[in-house]
Amino acid sequence: MNDLTHIDAEGNAVMVNVSAKNITERTATAAGSVYMLPETLNSL
Repeated sequence: MNDLTHIDAEGNAVMVNVSAKNITERTATAAGSVYMLPETLNSL
């Protein structure tokens, strides 16, 4: 993976031009968890 278009020679992230790409429809699903003490939850 040495040919990434969004990383320069020093390994820094750089902006890439994506304006020529076709429009597509994408969906994503995410989940998460929040852990806290019962006292913290009761304060909300």
